This record gives sequence, structure tokens and C-alpha cells, in this order.
Amino acid sequence: MNRTFINNSITDTNVSISPGLFNGKMGICLYLFHAGYTEKARELLKAANEELSSMHGNIQVSDGLCGAGLAINHFINCQYITGDINTVAQEIDDRVFKQLAFEKYNEGYELTSLIHILYYLAIRWEVQEKGSETEYLYRSLITQTVNGVYKRIEPQSISEPLFYSLDYMLPQVIFIMDYLLSLNLCRRRIERMMRELSPIILSTIPRIHANRLYLLCGIDALLTHGTFQEEWKQYRSLLFNNIDVNYIFTKEMGCKSIYINNGVASLYFMFRRINEYSGNMNEYRTQIMTFIDDSPEWKILAGNKAYQRSHLGLYNGICGVVLAYDMMEQDKMKGGN
Repeated sequence: MNRTFINNSITDTNVSISPGLFNGKMGICLYLFHAGYTEKARELLKAANEELSSMHGNIQVSDGLCGAGLAINHFINCQYITGDINTVAQEIDDRVFKQLAFEKYNEGYELTSLIHILYYLAIRWEVQEKGSETEYLYRSLITQTVNGVYKRIEPQSISEPLFYSLDYMLPQVIFIMDYLLSLNLCRRRIERMMRELSPIILSTIPRIHANRLYLLCGIDALLTHGTFQEEWKQYRSLLFNNIDVNYIFTKEMGCKSIYINNGVASLYFMFRRINEYSGNMNEYRTQIMTFIDDSPEWKILAGNKAYQRSHLGLYNGICGVVLAYDMMEQDKMKGGN
């Protein structure tokens, strides 16, 4: 990778892009803080904050207010900035409650958006004083939103995409349910819901091997709660035994597949979650880093300014790739898997 080109591209804070988290300024800020470009990060964060009003009630995580809230929460927790998250997030939360509390408004949100918003609500619920009125309100809205997610789950909505993608809804559904269970939120509702969905889930074998890996990670997380029956464990074994890692690298990952949302940058973190792959992690890390280093995507980015501007962000751009690459380098230096 050409670090000079990458750093110049990312630190150009005059680039006109949205303030959002996935592919906008908030996501770029996250990379800049982690990479040590603190002044540039704060400069860009100030610009992003000034643009939040332009979101006009968009509460989505990908490009809306909840994504901004998650980013700011992360910056405060990491002490990149100072502030009280409850004060900072108050206006965002007010909009979220107004959008979700009334059925006529929340009906417009698709499954993807509700899953991501649930994660935001759970993060916010965690920092409320236990037993307080606000804690009760967040819990109630989380329960209502879980019900909204369930209503939107049908075979078509959780079907596998045509290629490897983190937008695959079935693993996302499983991951958010795992996270809520880990917080002991809506436990009975979720366990009942997963039992009702089990005929659909347990009969699903994704066509793409990388999507099988993604789904396997979700199933592994769910099994840690100890409430799922033997058939779930058997399904987990079936998935694992039908994943060919070499096929993923040689056949499914195209030469441009380096980004977090649909490429090798995210695969590393999935391999790390599966115990059976631990002995091969050094090999997988080397393959992934070489794949990123040698990708012709860098020449395309360097030769097309418009294309480069649309690929600067965290989810579908340079920031996510370099952040993942740097984490792999840190793992390598530590000598760990």
C-alpha cells in the first residue's frame, strides 16, 4: 500500500462528503483518531457536527443521527474528546423516540435500519441509571423495536445476497439478538422468536462460502448463551464443515474485494472468532495483508478522484481497509493470533 497516498487522501478534510458514520465524516474521524491524526480528526468532527442538522430526522446508523451518536460515544469512551454522553446524545435520542415510539412512523424503517438502531438503543440503555425512568423508557423502546424486527423477518428479507456482503441480513439478525441476550434484554422474547425462526435458519446453507463463515460467526455467538438445543449445534457443525477457506481466497474474493463491507478486510475478524481456525491465523493474516497490498484497487483510486472520494469511508472505503490492516499489523507484532 502507498501510505503517503492513503494518508493524503484521508486527511484532506476539504473533501465534500456526508457527515455519516459508514461512508462519511464520522467514520473517517474514527480512523483518524485511531491513527493518531488527532487535530485533523477534531477538525473533521467539528465540521461533521455542524452538518448534523442537515440529516433532518434521519435516525439511521449508516448515514444518520444514530451513527453519529455511536461515533461520539466511542470517541468519549476512548477519551479522544471529553463530554457527558447523555447530554451530547439527548437531542439524538429525542428524535429516535419520536420516530420509533409511534407505529405510523416506525413502519417506514426496513429490517436493516431497525437492527442497527437496536444496537444504538442497547448502547444507550447500558449507561442509564438502573431502575430509573429513563432506563425503563429505553427498555420499553428496545422491546417494541425487537417486535418490529420480528415482524419484518421473512424468507425474502433474510435471504443471501448474490455475493459476500456484511449486508446479509440473517447473520445481522442473529448478532443483534446475541448482543441483547448478553445484556439480559428481552431474553424470553428473543428465545421464543429464535425457536419460531429455527425452521428457516436451520435449513439455510448459504451458497457463498464467505457468507457461510459470516453466518457461522453469528451461530457461534448465539450458542454461548446455552439455551439453544442440540439441533443448533448440529447446524453449526454443518456450516463449519462446508466452508472451504482456500476457495474463499482464490475464487470468491475478486481483485477489488478489499473493503470492509464485501472484502478481505472483514474476513480476518471472522476467522479470529472461530476456535478451529486459531492455528492458521498467521497464514490467513499474511494472505489477507498480501491481498490488500497487491490489489489493483489502489491504482484505480489514485487515478480517479471522483471514485476515490466515494471510497474514503469506513464501510466501503479506504478508512476501513487501513484500520483493519493496522489492527492486523498490531496482532502480528504481538505475535498473537
